Amino acid sequence: SVFSGFDEFSRINPVVKAPTVVLDNGTQLMDSTLILHYFETTNPTGRRLLPAHPEALARDLHLLGVILAASEKAVQHVYEHRLRPEEKQHQPWIARVTGQLLAACREWDARLADRAAAAQPDQVLVTSTVVWSFIQLMIPAVVSA
Repeated sequence: SVFSGFDEFSRINPVVKAPTVVLDNGTQLMDSTLILHYFETTNPTGRRLLPAHPEALARDLHLLGVILAASEKAVQHVYEHRLRPEEKQHQPWIARVTGQLLAACREWDARLADRAAAAQPDQVLVTSTVVWSFIQLMIPAVVSA
Protein backbone atom coordinates (compact mmCIF):
# COMPACT_ATOMS: atom_id res chain seq x y z
CA SER A 1 0.00 0.00 0.00
CA VAL A 2 1.21 3.51 -0.75
CA PHE A 3 -0.18 4.49 2.65
CA SER A 4 1.11 1.82 5.03
CA GLY A 5 4.12 0.56 3.06
CA PHE A 6 5.54 3.71 1.46
CA ASP A 7 9.20 2.75 1.96
CA GLU A 8 8.69 -0.80 0.71
CA PHE A 9 6.67 0.43 -2.28
CA SER A 10 9.36 3.01 -3.12
CA ARG A 11 11.90 0.19 -3.55
CA ILE A 12 9.67 -1.29 -6.26
CA ASN A 13 8.65 2.03 -7.81
CA PRO A 14 10.38 5.24 -6.67
CA VAL A 15 7.36 7.28 -7.81
CA VAL A 16 5.19 5.29 -5.34
CA LYS A 17 2.21 5.28 -7.69
CA ALA A 18 -0.43 2.60 -7.39
CA PRO A 19 -1.20 0.56 -9.22
CA THR A 20 2.20 -0.45 -10.55
CA VAL A 21 2.97 -3.59 -12.53
CA VAL A 22 6.55 -4.71 -13.06
CA LEU A 23 6.87 -6.66 -16.31
CA ASP A 24 9.22 -9.63 -16.75
CA ASN A 25 11.77 -7.34 -18.42
CA GLY A 26 11.71 -4.94 -15.45
CA THR A 27 9.62 -2.24 -17.13
CA GLN A 28 7.27 -0.56 -14.68
CA LEU A 29 3.79 0.39 -15.81
CA MET A 30 1.79 2.82 -13.69
CA ASP A 31 -1.87 3.77 -13.94
CA SER A 32 -4.58 1.18 -14.38
CA THR A 33 -5.64 2.46 -17.80
CA LEU A 34 -2.11 2.01 -19.17
CA ILE A 35 -1.72 -1.39 -17.52
CA LEU A 36 -5.00 -2.61 -19.01
CA HIS A 37 -4.03 -1.22 -22.42
CA TYR A 38 -0.70 -3.08 -22.32
CA PHE A 39 -2.26 -6.43 -21.41
CA GLU A 40 -5.09 -5.96 -23.89
CA THR A 41 -2.61 -5.20 -26.68
CA THR A 42 -0.36 -8.16 -25.84
CA ASN A 43 -3.24 -10.59 -25.35
CA PRO A 44 -2.71 -13.40 -27.89
CA THR A 45 -6.46 -14.09 -28.18
CA GLY A 46 -7.13 -10.60 -29.52
CA ARG A 47 -9.98 -10.15 -27.03
CA ARG A 48 -10.60 -6.49 -26.23
CA LEU A 49 -11.83 -4.84 -23.06
CA LEU A 50 -13.51 -1.94 -24.86
CA PRO A 51 -16.08 -2.15 -27.66
CA ALA A 52 -15.07 -1.35 -31.23
CA HIS A 53 -18.33 0.33 -32.28
CA PRO A 54 -17.95 4.13 -31.86
CA GLU A 55 -21.24 4.69 -29.98
CA ALA A 56 -20.63 1.83 -27.55
CA LEU A 57 -17.02 2.93 -27.13
CA ALA A 58 -18.11 6.50 -26.34
CA ARG A 59 -20.61 5.23 -23.73
CA ASP A 60 -17.99 3.04 -22.06
CA LEU A 61 -15.35 5.79 -22.12
CA HIS A 62 -17.84 8.23 -20.58
CA LEU A 63 -18.61 5.76 -17.81
CA LEU A 64 -14.91 5.03 -17.28
CA GLY A 65 -14.29 8.76 -16.92
CA VAL A 66 -16.97 8.94 -14.22
CA ILE A 67 -15.52 5.91 -12.41
CA LEU A 68 -11.99 7.32 -12.58
CA ALA A 69 -13.27 10.67 -11.26
CA ALA A 70 -14.83 8.79 -8.32
CA SER A 71 -11.48 7.08 -7.76
CA GLU A 72 -9.58 10.38 -7.82
CA LYS A 73 -12.00 12.01 -5.36
CA ALA A 74 -11.89 8.97 -3.06
CA VAL A 75 -8.08 9.15 -3.00
CA GLN A 76 -8.25 12.88 -2.24
CA HIS A 77 -10.65 12.15 0.61
CA VAL A 78 -8.28 9.55 2.04
CA TYR A 79 -5.32 11.93 1.76
CA GLU A 80 -7.20 14.68 3.59
CA HIS A 81 -8.30 12.48 6.46
CA ARG A 82 -5.38 10.08 6.83
CA LEU A 83 -2.33 12.11 5.86
CA ARG A 84 -3.10 15.76 6.56
CA PRO A 85 -3.10 16.81 10.23
CA GLU A 86 -6.59 17.75 11.42
CA GLU A 87 -5.59 21.35 12.16
CA LYS A 88 -4.54 21.76 8.51
CA GLN A 89 -7.65 20.25 6.98
CA HIS A 90 -9.75 22.75 5.05
CA GLN A 91 -13.42 21.87 5.52
CA PRO A 92 -14.71 23.68 2.40
CA TRP A 93 -12.25 21.64 0.32
CA ILE A 94 -13.28 18.40 2.02
CA ALA A 95 -16.96 19.24 1.39
CA ARG A 96 -16.21 19.97 -2.26
CA VAL A 97 -14.28 16.72 -2.80
CA THR A 98 -16.95 14.72 -0.96
CA GLY A 99 -19.69 16.30 -3.09
CA GLN A 100 -17.78 15.48 -6.27
CA LEU A 101 -17.24 11.90 -5.09
CA LEU A 102 -20.92 11.41 -4.29
CA ALA A 103 -21.99 12.99 -7.61
CA ALA A 104 -19.63 10.66 -9.49
CA CYS A 105 -20.98 7.64 -7.59
CA ARG A 106 -24.59 8.60 -8.39
CA GLU A 107 -23.75 8.97 -12.10
CA TRP A 108 -21.78 5.72 -12.03
CA ASP A 109 -24.68 3.85 -10.45
CA ALA A 110 -27.20 5.31 -12.91
CA ARG A 111 -25.05 4.48 -15.94
CA LEU A 112 -24.42 0.93 -14.72
CA ALA A 113 -28.15 0.42 -14.21
CA ASP A 114 -28.75 1.39 -17.86
CA ARG A 115 -25.92 -0.80 -19.17
CA ALA A 116 -26.45 -4.33 -20.42
CA ALA A 117 -24.52 -6.94 -18.48
CA ALA A 118 -21.26 -7.87 -20.19
CA ALA A 119 -20.93 -11.48 -21.33
CA GLN A 120 -17.28 -11.40 -20.24
CA PRO A 121 -15.32 -9.03 -18.00
CA ASP A 122 -14.61 -5.76 -19.77
CA GLN A 123 -12.82 -2.56 -18.81
CA VAL A 124 -15.89 -1.06 -17.15
CA LEU A 125 -16.33 -4.15 -14.98
CA VAL A 126 -12.63 -4.36 -14.07
CA THR A 127 -12.38 -0.65 -13.27
CA SER A 128 -15.66 -0.69 -11.34
CA THR A 129 -14.49 -3.62 -9.24
CA VAL A 130 -11.16 -2.04 -8.36
CA VAL A 131 -12.50 1.44 -7.60
CA TRP A 132 -15.54 0.24 -5.65
CA SER A 133 -13.33 -2.11 -3.60
CA PHE A 134 -10.99 0.79 -2.78
CA ILE A 135 -13.87 3.04 -1.74
CA GLN A 136 -15.43 0.37 0.45
CA LEU A 137 -12.07 -0.53 2.01
CA MET A 138 -10.90 3.01 2.69
CA ILE A 139 -13.99 5.21 3.16
CA PRO A 140 -17.09 3.01 3.56
CA ALA A 141 -18.79 5.58 5.81
CA VAL A 142 -18.62 8.20 3.04
CA VAL A 143 -20.11 6.07 0.25
CA SER A 144 -22.39 3.35 1.51
CA ALA A 145 -22.93 0.17 -0.47
